[in-house]
Amino acid sequence: MTSTIVLGAGLSGLTLAHELGEKPLVLEKEREPGGLCRSFAIGNTNFDIGPHIIFSNDKKSLSFLRSLVPCRQHLLSSRILFRNSLIPYPFETGLGELPEKEKDFALVNYIENPCAGITPRNLYSFFLKKFGKGITRLYLEPYNLKIWKTHPRRLSLQMVRRIPDAQKNEIIRSASGINPGEKPGGIHFHYPREGGIGSLVSSLRDKIKRRAGLLTGIRMKKIRKKRYWEVETCRGTYTANRMINCMPLHELIPLLENVPDPVRRALASLKYNSLLIAVFRLKKDRIGNCFTVMIPDESLLCHRITRVNYLAASSGNQGDPLLMAELTLSPGKKLPSFSSLLRRTAADLEKSGLMRQDDILEARTLFFPYAYVLYTLDHRRNSDILLTYLKERSIESCGRFAQFEYLNMDDVVKNARELARRVNGSKRKCAYP
Repeated sequence: MTSTIVLGAGLSGLTLAHELGEKPLVLEKEREPGGLCRSFAIGNTNFDIGPHIIFSNDKKSLSFLRSLVPCRQHLLSSRILFRNSLIPYPFETGLGELPEKEKDFALVNYIENPCAGITPRNLYSFFLKKFGKGITRLYLEPYNLKIWKTHPRRLSLQMVRRIPDAQKNEIIRSASGINPGEKPGGIHFHYPREGGIGSLVSSLRDKIKRRAGLLTGIRMKKIRKKRYWEVETCRGTYTANRMINCMPLHELIPLLENVPDPVRRALASLKYNSLLIAVFRLKKDRIGNCFTVMIPDESLLCHRITRVNYLAASSGNQGDPLLMAELTLSPGKKLPSFSSLLRRTAADLEKSGLMRQDDILEARTLFFPYAYVLYTLDHRRNSDILLTYLKERSIESCGRFAQFEYLNMDDVVKNARELARRVNGSKRKCAYP
């Protein structure tokens, strides 16, 4: 018997365990905690599940994350692969580097935009209103279709806040060859000196050893509410007065008893994508000094490439070049063999000039079933049904797939610490101001 059971030991669950006043018990299905904040190694280099960075406009969340491990500061440098050329990101501030035909198409339809007066009702109509059909069709539509596996017409406006907001004069100047994205003093971010982003998880795990129980490799079978909560697992039954969910809703709801049909239907309507990453250790770097490359070309499988060694090189360290390619997949569809995906991805990257196959020293493929939340048109209604149902059953939810929101690390930390404050009441202040 314990005061609180936390389901899931991703960044949200571990932050809660660190901040909760009474000793909680954290149960995790995987052998290693961390969720999407785990790191892996190939050769002597660590890599993450996609390009993670420590960045936030919330000073308290940023301070908390930076306090966990020693970090270095880096300049965020991204590119877009367009017609086998690398142009600056975001696309609209790199128009000057497009071929003349595409540049004119983008610029004319931006300045003389017939869609400027429409009221956007989905992500696609927002693109048309904000950027015109040129920029939309050349980049925004194909890239978003590729990463979400859903046309932006079927996505809501909730993603709008994540889109870079270039000003009109910047876009027009960029078409003249003046690139605002290259000016000094761009966006900086922090990143751990050692161990990849997974070092944050290692630090949190070490910090909570004395204050919380953490059990990994726990397969949950059933969750019941009596006078207290019972969690039946492959290693026995654990009980608590309070339960906080940090695991995916798609994993939690089937464990509960007597779930109403409307709640089950809402769960079935919540959409997400899985992620497959292919990592290549190479003899030679053929991209240059940038961190990530977005790939809107539909003929190439992956939607983004990360130069993992950028983080080491910009700190003055050397090592074998490492490229990580990301490919989103819709759950339920038959997954091709990893070996065939690895071969196809390597061929695509060679075709695009980003690497050569005879440079490959080592390759590795990893699959993650829960990666991206999709903001479909009915997302808010269905997520509200589920979270309201859980709250009525006294189950708090925290984390990307527990709240079913596209949350970055800083959002996860902020939500977890705020939830811990509510649970703690006035009994204990959180460890960090």
